[in-house]
Amino acid sequence: MSVLKSNRTRRRFLKIVGIASIGVISGTTLVKLTKEDTLKKVTWSGIALGAPAEITIYHPNQKEAEDILSNSYKKLVQLESLFSLYNDDSQLSMLNKNGYVKNPDPDMIALLNLSKKYAEITDGAFDVTVQPLWNLYNEAFTKTNKPPKEDEIEKTLSLVDWRSITVSKNLINYEKKGMSSTLNGIAQGYITDKISEHLINSGINNTLVQLGEYRGIGDHPDGRPWRLLLSNPEHTDSIGEIEFTNGEIVLMEDGMLADGSKIQLGTDITRRKTREKILNQLQEAIEAAPLRISLFGNDDKLILANKFVREKFKDLGLELVPGETLDSDRRRFLAENENLNNYINEYYKK
Repeated sequence: MSVLKSNRTRRRFLKIVGIASIGVISGTTLVKLTKEDTLKKVTWSGIALGAPAEITIYHPNQKEAEDILSNSYKKLVQLESLFSLYNDDSQLSMLNKNGYVKNPDPDMIALLNLSKKYAEITDGAFDVTVQPLWNLYNEAFTKTNKPPKEDEIEKTLSLVDWRSITVSKNLINYEKKGMSSTLNGIAQGYITDKISEHLINSGINNTLVQLGEYRGIGDHPDGRPWRLLLSNPEHTDSIGEIEFTNGEIVLMEDGMLADGSKIQLGTDITRRKTREKILNQLQEAIEAAPLRISLFGNDDKLILANKFVREKFKDLGLELVPGETLDSDRRRFLAENENLNNYINEYYKK
C-alpha cells in the first residue's frame, strides 16, 4: 500500500510505478511468453561413451518432441555399439580382438578414415592406435604405481602407427599383430555431429546437444546464443560470477561427482541479476523522487519511506520507524506533538 500526501500525488506515483512495471514486463516476461511458451522443452540425459550426456530440444508438440528424442537415442545406441571400447560386441572391440572386421558399418569406415586424416594433418600427434601404449601405462601403474620401463615403451611404440590400418568397404584390418585402437578422442564429436544432423533433418531448429562434445543448433529459444563454460585448470577452486560482454552472467561453483572427482558448475543467473538491477533502479527512483512516498505491507507495517518523507518528519523532530503500523505511527506522532494532528491526518489520509 502506498501512502501519499494527496490523491493527485498518489495518482502520479501510481502512474510512474505502472509505467515502470510495464517496462519490466515488456523487457522480460513478454519476450519469454512469445517464444518459450510456444515451444515444449524436452530433455534426455544419460551416459554415452562413458561420459554424462544430454540432449535438449524445443518443439511445439510434446509428443513429436518425445518421438524425435526416442529416435535420436536409438541412433546414439547404434553408434555407440560400433565405437565403444568397453562393449565386447562393438566393431571396435572385435577389430582389437581379431585384428580385422569384415563388412564394417559405413559409420565405422567413415570415422576411421576421418581419424587417419587427422593423424596425417597432425603428423601422428593424433593417433587412434595409441591404445597399446595406454594399456602398458595402465598396467604398470596398477601393479607398481610406477611408469613402465623404457624398453617396454619402445617395443610398444612400434604398434602405434595409424598408417598400419587398412580401411576399405569390405574390410578393416591391422597390418601389425598386437595393434589396437581407441576412438575416445574422436567418437564423441562424431556422434554429436551425427545426432545433430538427425535432429536437423527431423525439423529441430533450436537445440543443444551434449554427448561428451557440444553442438548448438540455431539460437536458444529466448533469442540468446548458446553458452558454454570453460573452467580454468589453474584456478580449480575458483568460485565467482563471470559477466560476458553481451551482459550474460554465470555463477561458477565447485561441484563433485559421485566418484569424488571435482567439476565446475555454471548457473545462468542473467535474469535474476536483471531483476535485481531493475528493483534497485526502482528503489533508487523512489528514494530520489520529489514526492512523499511511504510503502506499507498488507499488515499496515511500514516497509520504507523515501528521503523526502524522512527529511520532512526529521524537520518536525520525528522519525519513521520501519516495522511500525500506521496506527501506532499516528498515535506516537500525536502523543509527541498535538500540533501535528492536522498534518498527520493529511499525510496519512485514507
